[in-house]
Amino acid sequence: MAQEPEYHFDAHTQREVLRDRHEAAAWVDHLEAQGLVGEPMRVVWLRILGRLDEAEKLGWRVLGRSGGPGSRTDALNEPLPLSAVSAAIRLAHVLQWQGEFPLACELHEQALATIEAVEPMSEDSAYADYLRPFAYQHLARCYFDEGEYDKALKSAQRAYELRVEAGVPEDQVLSSSGLIDAVKARLN
Repeated sequence: MAQEPEYHFDAHTQREVLRDRHEAAAWVDHLEAQGLVGEPMRVVWLRILGRLDEAEKLGWRVLGRSGGPGSRTDALNEPLPLSAVSAAIRLAHVLQWQGEFPLACELHEQALATIEAVEPMSEDSAYADYLRPFAYQHLARCYFDEGEYDKALKSAQRAYELRVEAGVPEDQVLSSSGLIDAVKARLN
């Protein structure tokens, strides 16, 4: 059975660095063979492999199927349903790597607005709480790539706080603290 490839984050760029590109390409093929179920993660791995046009096309399709806009021409001013938040963040990450920061930030902000609109103790609150640090972390990475280091630091610190509060696995906390360190290095 295929295994998800290994990678680490480059301390300077805060981007994934693959241990083996061939394994990652095989993983994309494995995800493609899964059909619709594999598509959300295929967006991620296509991005990591640098196949950004493919990742963007697929990202819009996944976002549309999740209840969000299905293309650049669809209205982005409509609130996202909670079911579309993960897809919006994955697509925003692709757009970020393409240098399309306004659209990427808009998707991130819509995702966060949807998360923040969930009523505490509601049926959806646990899922929103799970998504919140993920959303702040990726917004921080977007600001980091854009060179908006003050905004990146604020979002990364919020992601870190939320992850510590939630007691998430150590690698997620370390990812946030590494991002904070990278932003502070750019601010100095």
